Amino acid sequence: SAIGLCLADLFPGDRRTLRDHGTGPLRRPFDYRDALAGIAHEATVARLIVEAACSGGTLSDEDVHRLSQAEERIDAALHAAGGAR
Repeated sequence: SAIGLCLADLFPGDRRTLRDHGTGPLRRPFDYRDALAGIAHEATVARLIVEAACSGGTLSDEDVHRLSQAEERIDAALHAAGGAR
C-alpha cells in the first residue's frame, strides 16, 4: 500500500488460467476416490435394476433409462480416471 498497489495488482487478469504463461488452464487434482464413489453408486443402481428384472419384474422405461444412465456415468468415471474407452 506504501507504493499505491493492492493485492489484486500483483495478480492481474483471470487467475483461473495460466494461458498467458504457456502452461494451460489450472486443473483441480484428480481424486480417484470421487470416481470410485460414483462408480460404486452407479453399480448399486444397476444391480438393483437387474435384480428386479431377474426376479420377474417388468422394467419400466424409466428403469431402462436409469440403467443406461448408470452405464454412461461409469464409462465417464473410467474415462476421467484415464481409463480406456
